[in-house]
Parts: sequence; C-alpha cells; structure tokens
Amino acid sequence: MSSSSSSSSEVNRGFHVAHQYVAIDVDLDNWIIRGWTEILVVPTDPLLKVLKFDCRQATVLDVSINNRKAQFTHEDNFSDATLFPGSTANQYQMYQRMMGDVLQERLPGELMVSLPRAVKVVYRDPSQIAGLEIPSNSSSKHSSLDFGIYAPLSVRIDFEVIKPIMGFNFIGGAQSNIKKSFWHAYTTNSPMGVSTSSWLPCIDGLWERCTWQLDISIPRTIKDLGTCHKSEINELESKYTIEPSHRKGHTSKIDPNETNGETESITPHHKITESPTSTSESKTEVLLKDEENDQDNQDEEDEEDEDRDIIVACSNLTPKEVAHVSDSCKKTVSFSINNPVSANYVGFAVGPFVQTSLPNLRDDEDEVDPDSANKAPVGLFSLVDRVTDTSNACIFIYRAMEYFCREYGSFPFSSLALVFVSDMAEDYNSMAGLAMCSDKLVFPPEVIEPLFSSTEILASALSSQWCSVNIIPKTWNDLWITTGLSHFMTGQFIRKLLGNNEYRFKLKKKTERICDLDIGRPPIADPMFNFPINQKELEFITLKAPVVLFILDRRMTKTDKSFGLSRVIPKIFLQALSGDLSNSALSTQHFIKVCEKVSYHKLDSFFQQWVFGSGYPIFRVTQRFNKKRMFIEMGIRQVQMVEIPPPPINESYFVDDAKNSLQGKPISPVQPVFQGPMTIRIHEADGTPYEHVVDLKESFTKLDIQYNTKYKRLKRNQREKSHVDLSTVDQADDADLEGVLLHCLGDVLQTDEEIEEWKLTDWTKEEEDRMTNEAFEWIRVDADFEWICKLYINQPDYMFASQLQQDRDVVAQYESVVYFSEMKPSKLYSSILTRTLMDKRYYYGIRSEVAYALAKMTVQEIDFIGTYHLIKAFQEMFCFEGSTIPDANNFSDFPNYFIQKSIPKALSTIRDSSNECPSNVKNFLLDLLRYNENSSNAFSDCYYVCDLIQSIVMAYPKSNSATSFSFNNTSGSGAGAANDNNKQFITKALSEIERYQRLDGWIPSYHNMVTIASLRGKEALVRAAHFTPKFEELIQYTRSVNNSDVRLCAFQIMLNLGALKNKYLLHYMFTTAALDPSPYIRYGLIESFSRALGVVALHGDFKQNADDSARFGQSSMMIVEEGSSNPINARRELIARSSISGALKLLKQNLGTDNNIKKEIWDAINSPLHNVLEKRTLLNICSILYDAKDSYMVHLPTPRPKKLAAKHLGNGKLVIKREGRFKLHMLNPTKNLKHLQKTKDASGNGENVSPLPALIIKAPKSMKTEMGAVSNKAPVISNTTKEKAMASAISVVNDNINYDTKNENSDIDILGRPRKILKISLPKKHAHSSTVPNTSILPPSSATATVSKKTTISSKLKSFPYKKPLRIITYPAAPSQVKNGTAIEFKGPQWKPRNSKSGVKKSLCSSPVSTLSNAVAISSLPSASAIPSPVVSATPISRSKMKNADGGEAKEHKRPNSGEGTTLKFKFKEPSKAPLSRSLSPASMNKSDQEQTPMVKKPKLKIKFKAPHS
Repeated sequence: MSSSSSSSSEVNRGFHVAHQYVAIDVDLDNWIIRGWTEILVVPTDPLLKVLKFDCRQATVLDVSINNRKAQFTHEDNFSDATLFPGSTANQYQMYQRMMGDVLQERLPGELMVSLPRAVKVVYRDPSQIAGLEIPSNSSSKHSSLDFGIYAPLSVRIDFEVIKPIMGFNFIGGAQSNIKKSFWHAYTTNSPMGVSTSSWLPCIDGLWERCTWQLDISIPRTIKDLGTCHKSEINELESKYTIEPSHRKGHTSKIDPNETNGETESITPHHKITESPTSTSESKTEVLLKDEENDQDNQDEEDEEDEDRDIIVACSNLTPKEVAHVSDSCKKTVSFSINNPVSANYVGFAVGPFVQTSLPNLRDDEDEVDPDSANKAPVGLFSLVDRVTDTSNACIFIYRAMEYFCREYGSFPFSSLALVFVSDMAEDYNSMAGLAMCSDKLVFPPEVIEPLFSSTEILASALSSQWCSVNIIPKTWNDLWITTGLSHFMTGQFIRKLLGNNEYRFKLKKKTERICDLDIGRPPIADPMFNFPINQKELEFITLKAPVVLFILDRRMTKTDKSFGLSRVIPKIFLQALSGDLSNSALSTQHFIKVCEKVSYHKLDSFFQQWVFGSGYPIFRVTQRFNKKRMFIEMGIRQVQMVEIPPPPINESYFVDDAKNSLQGKPISPVQPVFQGPMTIRIHEADGTPYEHVVDLKESFTKLDIQYNTKYKRLKRNQREKSHVDLSTVDQADDADLEGVLLHCLGDVLQTDEEIEEWKLTDWTKEEEDRMTNEAFEWIRVDADFEWICKLYINQPDYMFASQLQQDRDVVAQYESVVYFSEMKPSKLYSSILTRTLMDKRYYYGIRSEVAYALAKMTVQEIDFIGTYHLIKAFQEMFCFEGSTIPDANNFSDFPNYFIQKSIPKALSTIRDSSNECPSNVKNFLLDLLRYNENSSNAFSDCYYVCDLIQSIVMAYPKSNSATSFSFNNTSGSGAGAANDNNKQFITKALSEIERYQRLDGWIPSYHNMVTIASLRGKEALVRAAHFTPKFEELIQYTRSVNNSDVRLCAFQIMLNLGALKNKYLLHYMFTTAALDPSPYIRYGLIESFSRALGVVALHGDFKQNADDSARFGQSSMMIVEEGSSNPINARRELIARSSISGALKLLKQNLGTDNNIKKEIWDAINSPLHNVLEKRTLLNICSILYDAKDSYMVHLPTPRPKKLAAKHLGNGKLVIKREGRFKLHMLNPTKNLKHLQKTKDASGNGENVSPLPALIIKAPKSMKTEMGAVSNKAPVISNTTKEKAMASAISVVNDNINYDTKNENSDIDILGRPRKILKISLPKKHAHSSTVPNTSILPPSSATATVSKKTTISSKLKSFPYKKPLRIITYPAAPSQVKNGTAIEFKGPQWKPRNSKSGVKKSLCSSPVSTLSNAVAISSLPSASAIPSPVVSATPISRSKMKNADGGEAKEHKRPNSGEGTTLKFKFKEPSKAPLSRSLSPASMNKSDQEQTPMVKKPKLKIKFKAPHS
C-alpha cells in the first residue's frame, strides 16, 4: 500500500525556477502572441551546461543568459511530427513515436539552451541573496537553502506564437464574422502539464512552482482593434529574420474563421438556429420586424460598443494599467502572482469584458459572519450580452465563499476572478486566483435545471482553489486526493445549501453509478493514466474519490467522537501555509498519516480496499427471529466473487477500452473479502431503533443480536387510528401542525371513495395477522451509509413498506422503492407506490423514482394497473378536472415540476405482451406535447418540452422489419391495421416535433435544446425504421451560424446514420474538425467520430437500402440496420458484440478495410491543425482499426537501372548508384578499418565496430569464355556451357556466399535466354552474430574474393532490360517493433528505341541528373549502429527480349506508357535472430563518403541516388 515514488513525476533538470517575468503583446486580429520572458533560474548542479525548457508551437527568436547571447536548439517534436507522402494509417505507431515526448508523463524539454563560455555556475552564501525565494521540490522538510545555493541565472527568451491550437484560444479575429465587441482570447490548462508551454517557454507541469509577473499589451478600446501601428506590430519581425520554414507550418495554416462565404455579423451567444423546414415568408417577416425594431438604436449601440475598454481578466481584480511605450492605441496591463504556483495554473483572459461584483443575497436579519475577514473579493467577468445571466448563475457563490472560508480556512489568494468565455471545451479550468469558466454555465433566471447543476460546478471551481491549485498532488498517482477533497468540499456546501435529503439522495445515485462502472478498473491511486491528462481521464476519479472520502469521514466520526475530515482538511491547509507540507504537495501517505492522527486509529485496511484496491462488495443478508433465545440471528455473506457482472461497454469509451484491451493492460481482480464496520439498525415493535455495529472480517459473518422490546408489534389499523388526518395537511398552517407527530408517510387516499376511484388495494386479513406476529418493524443494514456496495436483504415486503412509510432517511426510502420495482408486480405494490407518489411530504427524488417503479406494474395479470395509476396521478395534479388535457404550466413549485417531468418519461417505458407501448399511453403523451401551454408561466418549459419529445420517441419501439415498412402499405390484416395505427401515430408525432423545431428556430430556447431534442428524436425513429432520414436537414444544422451544441448533434447523427460510409460527408466532417475556429467544435467532432465507431461496434452498422439507388441527399433514402437474415447468425453477432474483443473484431471487418476512413484519419493525424488530445484520439482509433506496420511505399525516380549498386554508408544511410559492370565480387573488408574503429556501437559500450563486406552487382565484360575451374560450392543450373558460365559469373568462392535456386518464379532474360536468379545472402553465422571481431568477419584466406578470368563470359552485354522491381532486403535492429515487411518503389527511366548504324537497338533513357538526389528518411528504423549487414538480391520480375533464343534479331519492343519506368523495391524485414549491434560501411564506399560522420540525435535510414562516376 504505497503510492508511486516522487521520482516518477519529477525530472531533474539541474536547476529550479525562482521567478518568471512575461511581457507579451496579444494580437486579437491575427491570433498572434509576440513577446519575451525572463526566467530566473537557480542551479542545483555545479556542472550545469544546458538549460532545458518546455516550448511548443512557438518560434524562438533569440535567447540570452545574463545578457549574453546563448546558443539554443529547439526540437518541437509535436509540431514537426509528420510522415512522408505515401504513408498510411498502418504507420500510426511511427507517428506516435515522433510525438512521444508530449504523450509522456513529464516533458523532457524541447528548448535546450547552452550556457555561454563567459557564464559560470557560481556558489554563493544564501545570506547574501536577500529576497530570493526558492521553492523546494524535495520530499523532505529541508530545502536546498540548508546546503547553500548557486548564483541565479537570468534567461531571456524572445518568442512568437502564430495561431496556437492548444493552450491559448482566440475567439473572433479579422477574418471572422463575429462582431468586435465579442472578440476575446484566454488561456487554458487542459490537458494538464502541457498547455502553458504551448504558448510560453517555461517549465511546465505541476511541481516547478515560482512567483510570476506578467505585462500584457492590448488595444485600448474596441475601436482600436486592428488599427495599431504596423511598425509596432512588426517590431520583432524587423529585428529578427524568420524564414517560413522555421514556423513549423503555422504561417501557412488555412484561416479557421472562414464560414462558407457568409457575411452577416453574428454573436457567439445568441445564435439563432435556422429551421430548414420553415417557410421563407415566415423568415422574412421575422427578419424585417427585427430590423425595424433595432434600426433606431443600432447606431447608438455601435458607438457604445466601440468605446468599451479592452481589459485583462486575471487574479488581480484591479491590475495596473499604463500607456504603451510606442503605440498610442495600446496599453500595458501588469499583474503579479506572489504565491508560488506552477506554470500550469497561470492564466488570464483578454477582451471587452464587463466586470461586475458578486451578488450578495444575505438577509438583513442574518448575523454577520465573524470570519468575513478571511474571505477574498470576488469579481465576475463576462461579455456584454451575458451580464445578467452571469449574475444569476453566480447567485450562490457568495455563500460558497463564506462556507469554505469558515470551515477550511482563509482563501489562499488575494482575490478570485470568475471569467466566462466562449467555445471552451471544458466546463472550467482552475488557475491561481482565477476560474476560467465556459459561458454555457450561465443561464437566465427563468431556467430551472441549471440552478442545481451550474451551482455545483461553480462551487467545485471555487473549492479547487484550496485543493488543486494551492495544494497539488505529489505525484500523478496522488491526483485522486486533491480532486476528491475539492469535490468533497463542494458536496458539503451543497448539503448546507440544499439540505441533507438532496445531498444523500445524489450520493446514493453516485454510489450506484460507481457499482456499475468499477468492474475491472484500476484503483484510483494507480489509475494508469494516458498522458497528457484531461478531464475525460479524471471522470471516474471525480466520481469515486469524493464518495470514498465521504465513507472515510463516516467511519472516522463514529469512533471516539472524532471530527473526521472536518478536522483533517484544515490541518492540511495549515501545514501548507506553515511550510510543513513541502512544496504544498500532498501525497497519499501523508494524507493517511494525518487521518490516523486525527482518528487515533489505523486506517491501512480502509485505504488498501478503497484507494489501492478496486471493486465493491455484494452483500446477501439473511435474518430470522429466535423466540426462545430472544435473539435476531443474522448472516452476512459477501458474494462478489460469483455475482459480479461483466464490465460495462459504453459507446463513448469503446475506443479507449478496446485500446487497453489490445495493449493487454491488466484488469484489476475482484477482492474476495472487504473488511470494516457495518451499522445494523433494527426498528423493534415499539418503534424504537436500536443500532448494532458489526465488524466484518470474513466472507461470511454470523451474528446474534439481542432483542430488547417486550411488546408485540402493533396492528396497522390500530396505528392508523392514532394518527392525525393528513388529508388537509396542505391547507393547514405550520402553527396548526406544530407538536403533531406524523408517524407515517404515504397515508393519503384512505377514504372509501378515493380507494374506489383510484382502484387501490390494501393488505389482506392474513397479511395483517402475519405482520402482527413479527417481532420488529424492519431492519436497516449499513444504516449510516459507510459502504459502496450492493445490498440484498430477505425481509418480507411489509417490512419494506414500513421502511418506506416510517423511515425518514431518503436512502432507506429509496431502497424500499427499488425493492418494490424489482419484485413481481402486484396491485398492492402499485397501491403503496401510488400513495407515495401523491404524498407531497416525500422528497421529490423519491417520488420521481416511484413513477419509474409504477411503470413496471403494467402487466396483463393485474390489468395494467400501473398505467392507470400514473395517468390518474398526472391528471389529478397537472390536468383540467376530469380531462386528459394538461392545464397551463406553473413551475413555481419546483418539486411538482420535477414530478411533472418524470411521469411522462415513466409512461414511455411501458410495454405490453407484444413489446408495444399501449395506444392510450401514446395518445396521452402526444396530447401533452400538443396542448402544452406555457404563455402564463414565469419559467421556461424548454427542459419539459425536451422530455416530452424524448418520451414520445421512446414510446415507439423498433420496427420488426425495416425493409418491409412503407407508408403506402394498405394491408387489411390485423397486423396491417396495427401498422396503420403506428403510421398515424408517427405522422402526428413527427408533425408535433417539427412544429416545436420550427418554433425553436424562431424563438431560440436555452442553448437551442429543443432543436437538439427534436433531432435526436428523429434519429431514434430512423434507427427504429419508422421513417427515412433527410441529410439535407442535418447538413443545414451543421453550418457555423447555428449553436455549437446543435452543430455537434447534427454531425453525431450523420455519423450514426451512415456518414461513416459516405466519403463526401466524412470528408466534410474532418474538414470542419480541422478548420473550424471553435476549439469546442474541433474537439467535439473528433469525440463524435470516436463515439460513432462505438455505436457501430456495439449496435451494428447502418447503410443505404440496396433497393434505393438515390443519392445521399435525396429524401427517398432509407437507412436500415446491417445484419444477417439468419436468426442464428444474428444471435451469434449479438453475443459477439457483448464483449470488447468480439465487437472490435466485427468493427475491423466492417470499417477496417474502408480506404476513405483510413485516408481521412491519416490526413487528420498529419495535419498541423489538431492539438495533442485530438491526435491522441485519432491514434487510438488507428490502433484498434489497423495493424501496425513499420513499412511504407515511397515513389522516387531512379537512374538507368541496368547498372545499379547498393551501399550502406553507416548511420542509417543506404546509397544506390550506377556502376559500370555486372559482376559480383567482395572487396577487402579490412579496407577503411582505421576510420570505422572510431565509431562506437549503439549500446554505448565503446567497442570498436568491424566492417562488413559489401555486395555489389556489376555487369561482366564478355560472355565468350568457357566455364573454368570454380569452387565446388557453385551450383550447376543447366547443362549448357553458357548457362554454367553465367551461373559462375555471379558466384564467390569458399563459404562466404550461399545460393538459393528454389524460387522458380524468379527469372531473368539475358540475350533472350531466361535464367534463374540466385538469392544472395551472407552466411548465417555472420549475418546474425551478436559480436564481431575487430579485424574481419571473414577468414584471412577468403578476405579478398574475386572471380577467375575463366569464369568471365566473353559476350558483351549492351543493355540489361529491367522492367520489374529489383528487390534489396535488409534488416532493422528492433524485431519487436517490426511486424511486416516494407516495400519502397522507385520509378525509373523509360525504354525507347534509338537509331544507329547497325540497326535499331533497345536502350534506356537516362534520367535527369536533378532527379538523382531525391532522398527519403526512414524514421521507423533504429539507429544505424544497430542495423545488420544488408542482404542484396537482384530480382527482375519481367523480361524484355533483345534476341531470340536461337540468336536471331530482336523483336519489336513496345514503348511503355508515359510516366512508367523501372521500379525498385526495398523491403525491410524482421531478422530471424537477434540483430547485430554495430555500424555498417561497405568496403566499396568512396573516400568522400568515408569522411562523412554525421552525428545526429536519432539516425535515420536515407536512400539517395547519385550520378555515375566519370
């Protein structure tokens, strides 16, 4: 039980940062950041020579140290990562290795600055350096000051960032259609540890903390945007000459603000969604009316907007502003961060924001908070059109600040700024004294639901200032502590604000969610992150960690009156303030130590199970009363080993889960036994609860609990007589009810008339007698909510009824409702649940759950009584009397509003025996939507309308046959009549849905959510095969004039309904993902594509009907589900999709061979327009769809192929050039040995490297000499003399060359005679040996191998007509990284006839000399020192006859088509044994080549072409 060591998260760079000064100019017009930064570093290593800083996307102009010019190297692997043309998605692992530094746990430092010779690291006494603060990064309490420090160095870096894609977001700009009053820019810190360094050279991450000062130059007002002096803007460019190639492709980036030629000005907030189905006349009337109303005031508003100041929203609410030094249109804003923070938490926003104060709703009679001095001022920053909504959304932040300061200590920074910006991909980013929030969190006063969700999110943003920014995790594995503590603090505030019922009910729902997800997942203390970390990686930790801390607090407070976490959290904050917590970094071990000190108990078992372990227990509890012993005998058995369900598969996380499965990441085992205390509360016959604490240590625990009550259980009718009549409780005043004990909930609808009207059923006489004989009312297991578990108790149903009606704990009530919903439906259960639904004293969450439970009481055996009760309840509360027509909406009572939303959703889940929703239910739901009236309501009904649309869609199940469904079907059978009814319902439903969709286009709802619900409803009907889709409508909603959520929804629906197989729609989606100016859209589209793959994998593909020949845009298109007509195959496929491996196999079969998807993914990966998160998602998709190959196809021109030689120059360079002979001989390998001895092997052992023989192919001079005495190793491939001569012409004596003549397909035509080609390779004993002698790999007697004169063929070879590829085979050094071979094609010159004196002859056209220098870098190969000797095989695979076999004249040769030529293939294969670890250099390399000793960081194999020697 230990967290990972800090060394895994800390990189020793040899220095620490004490202070950083930043001076930048933010150009909102062109999306450019120019400036410089000065970093004060304190060396910790006296031998420090190189300073490494993190810097990406930036062009470094100049670097100086202590005012002296310094040499620097900037290797931006992420921005420079690209593969050559011709590569495919099968090379994704090569690209991943290129950008691997960004995907690591810690950044290694892209900017390397060398110390000038005049700058030395000098030791100084710490007492002589006053005012220098060095934050310590060590885990001990002693800092480097105890041992003395070195003199600080001042490093100045001038840089420029053009159109960043990560870390700094620009909204608006000169090329956009957004008004200048909405232009703004802001920083982000997601993903963690790599965002700030994407626009600022620094030491990025969480652990290098220092103080900061920032000077930001911005335009003065809105009218100054774009009018600044060009000379000042280009000041740095005139000083430094920047070549276009140095900008890493950013200057050539396509303008992301292009919006398809639209010229109308729009705001980023009030985007009106155009309804494609609306009439042009209606649009014109609305536009003309708006124009008339706004024409008079437009000029005045524009003047006011132009005079609005551009401000910098930062941690200082009143930053210092001074005039710009040289530009009167600009100003410089300065602010400082005096608390040491890491670069990850430094941020600001620039724009025409409106600053407002935080609303204070404190009543006059409230007492003054004594801790008000601990609070910090809070400022709100928003754009001009969101001022009112922002104040409404932050209405409870004042109370949150008060609560946190009172309970956990003073605010750690001087002030807090809440800045609401547009197009932010996350809900919020926490920074030092600053919370950068998405404007999607703000809402108008008439919307209800965001009041709960946005308040909790904003409270989390506030609590993270204490624990996430001020207190940081010591390692990445400790991230669960800071995340969990901040959300635990938020939960405590929600409990204070909304009450205990709201808090405990949501906590119970989170516990169920954890039980659904925590199956096979890694522990929260060892989560196996995919770096870099974003909010998606932290979703499960954010869910589980606060609940774990809650049950820890419950267990701590039960023993010895401990204060629990309410004492632990302030103590940790105090330790950070006093310096006892080194670097303010909190580790898991330190947290455990503090908790044990506060609780005076060891907590090893708890943390081992819930923090360092995973999973949850499943309890089966049995009980019976022993009358003789007066004991309650109970047994608690843990059955998680046998009852744990399989891991869930989610569409949104399918790609990540499949990638983890392919990588073989371990699945956390199920813990057989969970240990700890459990509270059992027994409500005995007199109603008194008795608590018993049981310590669980084994898989089965048996216990006897003493029974205390001597009285019998009272009869139910006797208890009811003693109760007050609650039928008039709503009309009674609180004073009238004061002192009245309400013993039982749910005792409404008790009169005979009500029972008859509602068709209620009560307990029978036998059940009453059995209840009377029971010794206790009910039993609660885990009554104090101390476990994350699933619990099953075998007590009778009437005990659960008593628990539901008499226990005031919402968790107990919820458990009873769950029990009734899972049991066999009965009229009695439906009656109990109906009374609960109609009793307004119940918490609204319990009543909502009761509505869903009543929907399960709809079976034919009990006459569908649940349907009647639900409709009757809705009529009673929300309809006109005696009618199903709903009354006008009145949402002033929030609990009733949530019940009004829940009942229609519950009705939509009702199914009869034929799996159809009853017609009366569908008509009822349709009437609710049709007659919805909200004109007199003070609140918006957008959420209610969305739920009604969703309910109507859910009421129509999937059609049995998608292909046979037709609106023109007029069958007269019973099934046909049913289909006719369904068609009528669907027609009416679509009409109503489209009506609300048009209304939302004219009068937009909150975030156009009605349009989104309509589109999703239509998608569900299409997937259920009820009607055909219209892609024209979806494409209209993807335009940039629509709301961002509407656009993402339209794209997602298109992908789900067949766009994956349509190359035009797919290209449109990827183009939008690359060029759209909104980072929210770009990231959302890539996630939508990943989610669409999950839909295809888990639910099958949707494709165009085979009978439909229309194009994708026509309305006659039908989307049907792809599947087999064979039920057995369909069932087999359904079973396969239930597992990740089976679904992945089907996905690869379906989409793995689609070249359009493959090309679009690969183009997006190689594009410089996507950030690291988007590329990581695309690389994950490639890893599950395609097999990784270290091979690729490259096309290059070659010289005349009849005279070719391959030479390996070492350091990964392979040279192919022309030679004058076709003769194989081996030169002396000891030649050039003196030069090769200077080269070391790749392992760095310093051993000399021996040369290897070079194999060269040359043409022989003649073919006349008969075969003479040759080695007996030479094979005889023919009986003729010429055949023997040719066989020996390419042979070598002794055992140095092996022959392979088994390949019957490899042949060559020389002088019109086909001959077999021999595969030439080195001896195995030399080709695969791990060590090589220093002198030679060949014996001395065979060091020089030549061919005898008698073996030379006398006939002259004028030309060697190759038309098919020559193949040269070599081996890389890492067989584990190579799975398949590599083929590189080189297109060569042309054949053409020419005239001569002796007649027409065939020859090769020479290629231009300029084409001979083309080279391709093969970055997939390892360093050259690890590449073994090449094996050369000349394999022409076609013939061009020059003479007949009998020596006659040549036949006419057909000239190849234009552009064709000789092709060479180079194939890199995996060696059969361990590769050599040495450098290679052929003996035939010339002197100039020998003198070249390139020293590169990562040698790459290059293929070059040279002209022949003169």
